[in-house]
Amino acid sequence: MPAGEIGGTAVHLDALWRGEGAELLERIAEARDDAARIALLGAALQRRLLASEASPQLSAAMHAAQRIAASGGRLPLREVAAALGIGERRLQQLFHEHVGLSPRAWSRLARLHACLRALRQQQTPAWAELALDGGFYDQSHLVNEFRALCGITPTEFLGHRISGSSKTAA
Repeated sequence: MPAGEIGGTAVHLDALWRGEGAELLERIAEARDDAARIALLGAALQRRLLASEASPQLSAAMHAAQRIAASGGRLPLREVAAALGIGERRLQQLFHEHVGLSPRAWSRLARLHACLRALRQQQTPAWAELALDGGFYDQSHLVNEFRALCGITPTEFLGHRISGSSKTAA
């Protein structure tokens, strides 16, 4: 089933993994702490990824997603498509099928992720500079995107010290 078909919906893990999800969910529920739960889930996902047939389309989608993420969401999608030797429409189709998001939505999340990493490195950020360095048009664009994706402003985010508890790599 294409990932885009289930985007924005709740699907039970057993439906996706054809009955293998219930056992994993039991093991996760019995785990001693969150770190153990995350380790179990990560190991299960890694096993499934390695066991899946790596199709050329999946490889292309993963490569594109990695390029976008590595650029902090700033790489133009036409360049991503050109690097893969495909058109932008085909890139959209690959993302729909294998990622479940559009390449633009993935870029938007990558920009936010890069912004979160930058916020962790600054005690009192220079917002306009952070916005421009992060690929936003200006400070208001940063604030609007942050609010749309996180539900709070960057200043509120820092005030709550949420950034110190997240495990986003620096």
